[in-house]
Amino acid sequence: MCADVLGEFRWFELRIFFRKIILRLSEQVLAWSGLPVITIRPTMFLESFLPIAAASVRDRGRIELPFGRGKTSPVAAADVARVVATVLADPAPHLGRVYELTGPRSQDMHGIAREFSDALNREVTYSDVPAEDWERGLSSNGTKTWGRRYLSSSEGSCNGRNAPLATASARAKEYRP
Repeated sequence: MCADVLGEFRWFELRIFFRKIILRLSEQVLAWSGLPVITIRPTMFLESFLPIAAASVRDRGRIELPFGRGKTSPVAAADVARVVATVLADPAPHLGRVYELTGPRSQDMHGIAREFSDALNREVTYSDVPAEDWERGLSSNGTKTWGRRYLSSSEGSCNGRNAPLATASARAKEYRP
């Protein structure tokens, strides 16, 4: 049974990997097509991070996630919306460009815990929890199986995948595909 579960989890990780490849290939196909294209790639949305951390911060004063020492730079949806609105208002100078949007700084979860502390005016710390325990907690909260697997394999094991830094408001990294 353990091998079946492990095999299923690896298959799920492969599907996420292939989905990312397909997205990049789709971008490349559009670039080759000659169509006027602008690509906007936000990292992890701040709004998706807050709900997964809120309960443990409220109840125990800790962010309890399996992020290890990975870094992330979550971006606010409002910042992404401002960039999209700016690009749509005058698309010509942006054609063919790719904008990777991130939050203002790339930091580990201890840094994010300090930001929580400052905002809440009370101590908040970070506790790295085993992914299996965290996934079990998601299960008890009613998160569907696919959602638990997605969070555990992508956001939960950050390992720097969401760490690139190019702020949404001013320093969007751009390059031609």
